Amino acid sequence: MKKLIALTALLALALSSLPILAHADDGNEEQQISPRTGLLKISSDTISVKNETDHAVWITIYNTFDSIRDYGCLKPGESHDWNGYYPPLSYDVRAEVTKNLNCGGGNVADVRATTQMPNIMGIQGTVIKDGSGYKIVGKKP
Repeated sequence: MKKLIALTALLALALSSLPILAHADDGNEEQQISPRTGLLKISSDTISVKNETDHAVWITIYNTFDSIRDYGCLKPGESHDWNGYYPPLSYDVRAEVTKNLNCGGGNVADVRATTQMPNIMGIQGTVIKDGSGYKIVGKKP
């Protein structure tokens, strides 16, 4: 048991020393986009979602087995980081764009993005509305 605790502590120390790529709006930091998903990569165990619409968005994250893993309401301009997501598992990020600012009143749109966690970086997506409707993208266009 002591060996397991020591190994866990060593692994946590190793993971915490990995470089973290933050998502910055100033454009001065390098941003890496996952070629598979088109979503922006961030810190190692994180799925981060930002709402850049004028509606509230209810975010639901599903695991590989389509069970709900995390959820939350994002008002316009808000973002949230959900932690504890590890490779090589796949997750679905669902964004339900709602009529009311408290995430109630029914949906205006319902979109999903499926992502596989990369080895070192996490995933960041932004909910936007463009000429073709609502979508989840890797960075602001």
